Order: sequence, then C-alpha cells, then structure tokens
Amino acid sequence: VHKWIQGQAKTQSGKSPDEIKAMEKRLASLSEENEILKKALGFLAQK
Repeated sequence: VHKWIQGQAKTQSGKSPDEIKAMEKRLASLSEENEILKKALGFLAQK
C-alpha cells in the first residue's frame, strides 16, 4: 500500500512521477532532434 501511495503521490509541480518520467523522455527526444537539426543546418549553410 505504501508503494502505491508513493506512486500516486503528486510532486510540488502537481505532476505524478510517471508524468515526470514521460516528460523527461520527451525532452531528451526533442533535444536529440534539435541537435540533429543544428548539424544539418550547419552542413547546408556550408554549401
């Protein structure tokens, strides 16, 4: 029961731990995409 309560608990931001993990995963994905686009822009700007 204690673990379930911790899993259902909200953080100070009002998000559950699962929501935070999902947002962190999305942030990592978007950061990676951003780096790829920056490199592509640099490559295309050289031409």
